[in-house]
Amino acid sequence: QLKSSLLINFGLIIEGDAISHFVHPDLDAYAWKLIQKCRSIICCRCNPLQKSEIVKFVKKHTTEIVLSIGDGGNDVNMIKAS
Repeated sequence: QLKSSLLINFGLIIEGDAISHFVHPDLDAYAWKLIQKCRSIICCRCNPLQKSEIVKFVKKHTTEIVLSIGDGGNDVNMIKAS
């Protein structure tokens, strides 16, 4: 069993194909437990809808501020969802 202090700088990198499965209602509780341990989440190879799904998923479970950073026009939906 890992000590919780080892998970302080834990991050998540998730690809577009996995996002739909990750935010699926059947995995909702498991996914949220994992995200709570993350200091950051990096989404790659995602379409604009998938990016905004991750932001909405996090916002659904917390009142914390959600920051989204993008470098192109396809990031607009994600940034607006933040």
